[in-house]
Amino acid sequence: SAVWGSGPTHAFAVGLPPVALRWDGSSWAKTTAGLATPQRGVATLSDTDALVVAFNGKAARFNGSTWSPVATNTSANFSGVWAGNGSYYIVGNTVGAGTVLLKLSGTTVQDISNGFQPGALTAIGGAGAIVFAVGKGTVIRYDGSFWSAVGPPGETELFTGVWAASAKEVFAVGANGTVWHGQL
Repeated sequence: SAVWGSGPTHAFAVGLPPVALRWDGSSWAKTTAGLATPQRGVATLSDTDALVVAFNGKAARFNGSTWSPVATNTSANFSGVWAGNGSYYIVGNTVGAGTVLLKLSGTTVQDISNGFQPGALTAIGGAGAIVFAVGKGTVIRYDGSFWSAVGPPGETELFTGVWAASAKEVFAVGANGTVWHGQL
């Protein structure tokens, strides 16, 4: 389940069972993203550009009035999406193949994992051109070219949310009240 908005008159919420809601500034209305699998994340670049991600590599993009499927070329179970710097960043996991890290710019989907396999990831967020993803005891950072582990050392709890205050300051939250604040 996720919620994202680009302003007081434009927001989306998605969740289980597969449902997408759109906020117009005064009320929520159901919208059909056309995804039959659990919808795990939503992000927007503008009032007329939104992306929903789901299980089985499914994604759909909103153009201001209708949803269209996005070919991601994977069967990963997506766990989150973040919008920033004019692109969408998607995180997911596959059985046996590991972590999936994608960037959607315009209509081009690019694998940005660069062979980096930190283990199962659960959420993604960022600030400007810097992207962070989290998982079990893991916080990783993407600088536009490479991923690197940034902390916290020795942590074993599952992080389920991430928020970046800036390119050098990140907060991760997770199971059993775990909170990590990194100043990089």
